[in-house]
Amino acid sequence: MAEAQSKEDGLRQIAQMRAEHRQKVADLKKKRFSRLLTNMLLVIVFLTFSGVGLASVGYMQVFMFVAVGLLPGMAALITDSRPGRFASKTIIAFNLSGMTPHLASIGYSGSPNQTALAIMRELETWTLVYGFAGFGWVLVFLIPHIAALYLEVKATYTIKKLEEFKNALADEWGDKVKK
Repeated sequence: MAEAQSKEDGLRQIAQMRAEHRQKVADLKKKRFSRLLTNMLLVIVFLTFSGVGLASVGYMQVFMFVAVGLLPGMAALITDSRPGRFASKTIIAFNLSGMTPHLASIGYSGSPNQTALAIMRELETWTLVYGFAGFGWVLVFLIPHIAALYLEVKATYTIKKLEEFKNALADEWGDKVKK
């Protein structure tokens, strides 16, 4: 009888733990979705105000170039929910570095709108802009693996050196040191 009661108590505890876990997962999903919507809203507001501002002074094509060029960075900003947002910062930095030569030529030209249109028509422009952004994405996904590999190799080397040191101590002081 007592055995059946303890079994039922255990099953109730497991069911309660599962329910709590499901609730935590649901709350986490809500929080992530809320952050995603907030990020999307911020990007939309920024693009709207900057687009209206540039259009009001006659630079609509310049705004179009910047908005289309920064799409990978904006996607990273919207989807990156980790603390510090280092992935989105890295991708936006690489994205902007790919746009910088073209933005400089637009800024130094006599007619920025015409220059922006000419630049947007060139395939090399988009290859450079999105290529740099793609390189930023590659770094974001590749660097943690490289760091883990480095740490693993370093730990293996340290273990090897400690084993050699332990064996040297054992040779000098006897096998009692190994224990």
